[in-house]
Amino acid sequence: MKAAPVKFVRLASVLAAIICAAVLFTATMTGHDKYRERLIQQPVRPTAGSVQVAVNTPQEMLEPALLLEIQINSAIKQGQAAVVWNGRKIASIKAYGHHFVKVSRELFRRDENRMSLRGLAADSTVTTLEIKNLYGFSTGLLKGVIVPSASPALQRWPWPLALLLALLFLLHSLLAPHAMSLSSRNRWLRYGAWIVIFIFLALVALPLFVPVRIFLGWSTMLLLFAVLLFPRLRQVFCLVSGALKSRVWPWIKTKARPMQLKPWQWRTLAGLALAAIFIFYAAYRQRYVGAADWYGYYAESLLFRQGQLTMKTAFPPEQYPSFAPLGFYTVGNKIIPQYPPGYPLLLALFGFFGLEFFVNSFCGVLTILFLYLILKDIVSRGAALFVAALWALSPMTLWGSMYLMSDLVATLFILMTYYFFRRNKIFWSGVAFSFTIAIRPSNVLFFIVFLPLLFKKKKFWPFCFSAAIIGSLYGLYNWTVFGKPWITGYGNFSNDLIHDVFFQHFIFYGKIIFITMTPLLLIPALLTIVRRKPNSWFYFLWLAAYWVFYSFWKSGGDDWSYLRFLLPGLPALFILAAIGLQDIRERLLTWKRNWRPLWNASAVLLLLFMLHYFISYAKQNYVFSADAWKMYFQASKKIQSLVPPDALVGGLEMSGPIRLYAGLESFRWDYRESLNLIHDFLKKGRPIYVLIEPWHAQHPAIMNIKATFNLKEISVMPESREMILSRVSLRQE
Repeated sequence: MKAAPVKFVRLASVLAAIICAAVLFTATMTGHDKYRERLIQQPVRPTAGSVQVAVNTPQEMLEPALLLEIQINSAIKQGQAAVVWNGRKIASIKAYGHHFVKVSRELFRRDENRMSLRGLAADSTVTTLEIKNLYGFSTGLLKGVIVPSASPALQRWPWPLALLLALLFLLHSLLAPHAMSLSSRNRWLRYGAWIVIFIFLALVALPLFVPVRIFLGWSTMLLLFAVLLFPRLRQVFCLVSGALKSRVWPWIKTKARPMQLKPWQWRTLAGLALAAIFIFYAAYRQRYVGAADWYGYYAESLLFRQGQLTMKTAFPPEQYPSFAPLGFYTVGNKIIPQYPPGYPLLLALFGFFGLEFFVNSFCGVLTILFLYLILKDIVSRGAALFVAALWALSPMTLWGSMYLMSDLVATLFILMTYYFFRRNKIFWSGVAFSFTIAIRPSNVLFFIVFLPLLFKKKKFWPFCFSAAIIGSLYGLYNWTVFGKPWITGYGNFSNDLIHDVFFQHFIFYGKIIFITMTPLLLIPALLTIVRRKPNSWFYFLWLAAYWVFYSFWKSGGDDWSYLRFLLPGLPALFILAAIGLQDIRERLLTWKRNWRPLWNASAVLLLLFMLHYFISYAKQNYVFSADAWKMYFQASKKIQSLVPPDALVGGLEMSGPIRLYAGLESFRWDYRESLNLIHDFLKKGRPIYVLIEPWHAQHPAIMNIKATFNLKEISVMPESREMILSRVSLRQE
């Protein structure tokens, strides 16, 4: 390749340095003070086309404006909605999608403010409504925030230091232009440098076009500047590595003693490590249940422990279907569970020993073990340990190991299915697979991808025979409870598959995978697919099957925790990453054999960095706050102390906990038949109460109850997110 003229190189380097110096001085932060208030705790449906919430005024509002973040899910992709603040329209937005609206300081009152969205479609759902001073993003290495202009929420380098660094960078480009990537003979390095320059130019020019600014974290700046100065950094690295090789490493080799452990000692250390992880998971485990999934699984396990398949109530469910709590529904004269029996069976088994809340922690540890055993047969022991450690503390594994949900447990049995298949233990592979279907029927997606491997090894019929053992029992359960072997509690799930949400959900899950797994895992995984390593197609389809299927699912797409839908497919991503890392290691050591110690040290540092990022992300997204759901228990006990024993209490997310913790008969006020139930039992002299969660205060069913009966507020529960208990009475005619 012909070298660029010296004058061009010098000019390009100086111009690039000026842009970089401007970014270093004007768009680099060391930290930020984040203000964030969630205006809704749960997705809210509009009432008469409107959603209204209360907004607190920040005690010390220094910003000239705050950002109002709005996320609206709607099957109808048309129409406009008005954003009204204290009776004044401040913006007009599309009645669907993701929006940011700037709210100036002058619009805030000293006391409570009222904000409403008007003109929403009847089928729409407001999933996110937050007021904040900035919008941030982070993937570990890449960190940045978007803030309104003149925001004081950022901590920045002292201006003398920032100016000094900018001048040093400019002086370096003048004296040594060939030390910058712009002058490199490697075209990919030059392309990367120009991309960074254009990003920096956009950061500097952005305030000229829009009233917001983007600031990057210092770690992101270091990464981008490393791309620009890669030739110089390579020279420094060679000097340092040469010094280490000639002086430091010989001294370490003479002083260090290799650690020789026997196999049983390694197994003991591994057992202690898994025990420590189990204790960590269990310390933050969920201890109380409520809402739909948590209560549904737990209540179904209690039925199994009592030898029952359906829930019994004191009143005929065919006449009053509202007595079915959330997580159950009424069919004829039976109240039947909505969820498959596999996970509740495990809860029931552990529950005989009082350990039902340890099931997920125990299964989380087993996923680490089986993932390591699978990886050990594919990559080196070191790479297997590295990736298994990342899996152990990845945000989704932490979430699944601490919350009473079936996703991680289903993932465990899929890993067992694949592990036993690789060990040619087809009987146990089929048994494990049939049980994962009994936990989550959607895991049939794995079977579809798994079929070519079964046919290739000619193990299809033995696998199906062993799977039929538990599969027939599961079919018998479905037949007994739901009337047909192939019908589950989910009913006709095709109604939950909507093609209109596919693109939005597909992009959303891709974004969350990128953020939670970071490029440090995704790049090796992509390398494995591109280089067509053995079975890479299988691992790719394993993940893609869940990703594509749940992109059609109507729920999800608005909170990172919905990545749990893809959790049974995520081990495939970690396996691909392990193979890619092994390939990178082999190529590097083939090129530089004496870099083995450097590679090992870099792997340890990378592991520590990734684990730190995973823990930080989990904290930021309240993964370690499972005990916060004690509010269901506290609210139930408070209700028990306030109402007579023969009272009927209506609830939605609390309909199960009231029955479980307070021992009272509960009903769901969101059923259409609940009005008849309330009227009939009030006529009989039975005391009726309703519990209203603040995020359901505008629910149409609540509005109907208020329009039909008198509601007298009995108690507001601040320890339970301001839930309101009201007594219901007939109106005087």
